[in-house]
Amino acid sequence: MRSSDAIVDSFGPVIRDAELESEAIEDQVFIAREDDYGSLLKQIGESRKRVLNMMRLLGGKADVIKGFAKRCNEQYSVAPRGDIGLYLGDIQDHVVTMMSNLGHVEKMLSRSHGNYLAQLNVDGVMRGHEANRVLAKITLIGTILVPLNLITGLFGMNVNVPGKDAGGLAWFFGIIGVIALFVTASLALAKRMRTSSRLILLAMRKLPNIIVTGTPGVGKSVHCEQLVEDTGLRHLSINKVVKDKGCHEGIDEATGSWIVDEDKLLDEIEDDVKAGGWLIDWHACDLFPKSWIDLVVVLRCQATDVLFDRLKSRNYPEAKLQENLDAEIFGVLMDEARDAYDEEIVVELKSEGHEDLEANCERIAQWSETWKKGQEKDENDEEEE
Repeated sequence: MRSSDAIVDSFGPVIRDAELESEAIEDQVFIAREDDYGSLLKQIGESRKRVLNMMRLLGGKADVIKGFAKRCNEQYSVAPRGDIGLYLGDIQDHVVTMMSNLGHVEKMLSRSHGNYLAQLNVDGVMRGHEANRVLAKITLIGTILVPLNLITGLFGMNVNVPGKDAGGLAWFFGIIGVIALFVTASLALAKRMRTSSRLILLAMRKLPNIIVTGTPGVGKSVHCEQLVEDTGLRHLSINKVVKDKGCHEGIDEATGSWIVDEDKLLDEIEDDVKAGGWLIDWHACDLFPKSWIDLVVVLRCQATDVLFDRLKSRNYPEAKLQENLDAEIFGVLMDEARDAYDEEIVVELKSEGHEDLEANCERIAQWSETWKKGQEKDENDEEEE
């Protein structure tokens, strides 16, 4: 009996500390400074390690206590005390509750880990935008100075140049005036082009475009439907567009799938997608131009038994079913996404159950909000300049 009490007494406070720590980590993910990211990742890893160790240690205890309680209840007359079966049952309930709490803590830490990675991804994109802005300014300065260097270089050569023998400073100030006029005109032109480009960009892309891709059966449509509610973005089912708008060349008899006319498809959706705010749902992603896309989410279901059951329920032909399973096992679509888009906007997410669905949608919704805040910040910065 003492050992049973010791299980509850020793694990209880530790589990409570783990719960508090997981809640603190979840809050820190979104408010931590960049300098704290390294220590935060280490804290998440150590917390998950402790939780998994406790789950391992508690894993078989409930079954053992359940067996003791069953034997005591069956042999009630010879048990040391009449209520020992009830006592052991109570201990079992405590152990099961602790296991449930540990499972909840592990899910919170897993979600925090995913949010941490998403935050890193967003921060990387934002730093990339800032670096591009700085490089654009340096390029502008270089573009203006190179022609001026050519002019001054010509006049510094040991050859006859206009105004060489003229008296006074008229030619000198004339050259300075031409240079100043050229710089002023170049800056005015650059500002005008930047303003027009910014207005076009803001008018078209106040909301992000997100591709949700993966092999058939990984849950693309379910994710998109949930994200419509969570983010306010619109669901663009490419299969539906292909069928309704006739963007195909017939049906492949071997697989029963549409033979997509990619050029016609892109022409059909171009105006809508460029306006932004779409969740693009399709099993391929490499045909969409980079300039249209802000995030590529590749859903993975590496539990082949789960994916097999999903595909089997769709009554796929054997050849098509096996083709999709092979594509998922070898990560074909993930490789295509990485080849077609910048690595920092490609994210791989697990999609094997309802819990994965909730965690993934929460992570994508958080990314969407951060993206929109970044766009608003860029707009404010441009107005200040």
